[in-house]
Amino acid sequence: MSRNGKIARLPRHLRVQLNRRLEDGEPGPQALAWLNACPAAQAMLADDFGGRPISEQNLSEWRQGGFREWQRQQVACEHVRRLTDQSEALDEAAEKADLSARLTTVFAVELFKLMERLLEKNGDDETKLGYLREAMRETRLLRRGDHNATRLRIEMERWERQCDRENEENLEAMKEKSKRRLRGLIFSPLLEAQNADLFGGGEYGRKMASMLTKLEFDQPLDDLRKPGAAAAAGNGAPATGGNGTSHEEAATTPEASANARTLSKVNPTQSN
Repeated sequence: MSRNGKIARLPRHLRVQLNRRLEDGEPGPQALAWLNACPAAQAMLADDFGGRPISEQNLSEWRQGGFREWQRQQVACEHVRRLTDQSEALDEAAEKADLSARLTTVFAVELFKLMERLLEKNGDDETKLGYLREAMRETRLLRRGDHNATRLRIEMERWERQCDRENEENLEAMKEKSKRRLRGLIFSPLLEAQNADLFGGGEYGRKMASMLTKLEFDQPLDDLRKPGAAAAAGNGAPATGGNGTSHEEAATTPEASANARTLSKVNPTQSN
């Protein structure tokens, strides 16, 4: 709840001090004299209320509102602190045992004792039967809770074993992959030499062998075009054959000349 009275607009440390004085039983006039003399309170009153001091009516309204709210907060905080202390003490006493299982046993024993007292006090068979039915219902609920807890524990143990197994498998797979990569890096120079010969040797063969190695180990690739082709593509010159001649010149190779001479012998008129 938002409050906008004179005391509610005071700085928090002043409100806390006032609440503690009131809780200790300090009289209202004495608390008002102390509060109105505080420089922080005087500055707030001058800015927001024209310098009018905090009155007995303001203090009475605060007692019924903000002060009681503060008291409830103090009780809640104390309750939380007490529960925290108790939980720490229970953890130490239980020595990390399953407290829910222990409490279930205690509840079962107490239920049995209560049923004994009820059956002794009531001699009517109909009333005893009603008590027994109620006890059976409560017992079933306790047993159901035990079964659920057991099932949950089994599922947790199974899940933990599965996680451990998957972690071990992943670790072994990573180790094996690292070994394969290391072996490949060690033998890559030998493989590159063999692959270079398969691609015809020379600079182009070495580049192709290097490309295979880089593909194997996910490394960036270089320009793999033949040396003459890269220069020809850059300046617009015609592509050359393997011996440095152009395609037009390649038509006059010794093989082509021999074919021409053979044709002239078969058909002498064609040579003319």
